[in-house]
Amino acid sequence: MSRLLVVSRYSDEHFVNADYTFVHHQVKCLQSFFDEITVVAPIPWFPEWMRPIGRVWEKLRLRMLCRDYDFGRVRVRFAPFPPWAGRVPGSDRVRGVYPAVLRTIARHDIQFDLVHSHMSLQFGWHGLQVARRHGVPSVLTVHDNHDGLMPVLRAGRWDLLEALRESDALIRVSPNDIDEIRETSGSQRPIHYIPNGFDFDRVPARSREEERGALGLPGDRKIFVSVARWVERKDPLILLEALSRLPAPRPLLLLLGEDVSEGRIGRRIRELGLEQEVRPLGQRPPEQILRYMRASDAVVLYSHSEGNPTVMFEALGCGRPYIGSDVGGVNAVLVDERLGLYGPPRDASRLTELMERALRTDWDEDFIRDHARQYTWENIAKRIHDEVLAPLLAR
Repeated sequence: MSRLLVVSRYSDEHFVNADYTFVHHQVKCLQSFFDEITVVAPIPWFPEWMRPIGRVWEKLRLRMLCRDYDFGRVRVRFAPFPPWAGRVPGSDRVRGVYPAVLRTIARHDIQFDLVHSHMSLQFGWHGLQVARRHGVPSVLTVHDNHDGLMPVLRAGRWDLLEALRESDALIRVSPNDIDEIRETSGSQRPIHYIPNGFDFDRVPARSREEERGALGLPGDRKIFVSVARWVERKDPLILLEALSRLPAPRPLLLLLGEDVSEGRIGRRIRELGLEQEVRPLGQRPPEQILRYMRASDAVVLYSHSEGNPTVMFEALGCGRPYIGSDVGGVNAVLVDERLGLYGPPRDASRLTELMERALRTDWDEDFIRDHARQYTWENIAKRIHDEVLAPLLAR
């Protein structure tokens, strides 16, 4: 009997948070290799008297609604910790979350033979400590974007260094900074390059024309789609700048995802006179996002920094080229210009050139989708099991 414990932020059964969907789909596919998988998901807990408070409720309602649930061979158990851990003077967020993980394991009598933690800056240390406490191997997947990870690593943050040095094996979703991580951390552990993936079963089967008709999009206009939670490092303004430099008639740009730019996106659209070329569509369900990708001519995201953007794999799975910046593992996936194009981040002129090339290119949908099949979550989960987890369990 083999049992896996996953320590990671997670989502409730009714709303798969876009920030952690890659963990959910990986776990869903890994269950075929284990008798049982338990996810312990640390989450801020708020007392009842705080819940009606306006901004607290609006910002954190999904976290507070999380309830334990099961699916298939997977059990999801949330580990509530005080939201003030690490925010009150004298408190330590890392150590403050750890007791919540231990309490959850004890409360539910969780048994396991291996620990796999995700997000090294958040939970790498916790997974390692649980594994040590129970005498089992530990694996850490480093999803963190390069620009967020390396400054913390160079600063010598104790919990991150310990997690990287002492975990039995590491998985990195991008191959390009593995040597830098090893050198900076001093880790002697094996570091496996295994990227994120996408759920092929969710990819719409309808054609571009059928999806445009169903979504009410123009059938005779080029369309770019961009999907992100619009934080600064996703750089939505460079998309607008590059689009404004294209000659008329310009393509239609659809922006999907939560806008946390505090109005900067809307203001810049008006300043550049792009009201007829850009449609901010806000958050949409994952299935609908894939429908917009299928309806597009290309998917564009020009971030400052990434680990390995999930949207890239979803775009390729939909048969659409990906136009992006050369960050994270993008250049390791777009190994042929028939799959998409990339250029240096923060370079609006270069992005304009890439957009122009994308508009002129007759993309081969079948070639793109065939290449993408290696990145289905089923294939990625098999690699994680065969290359990393199974050898540790066999020791």
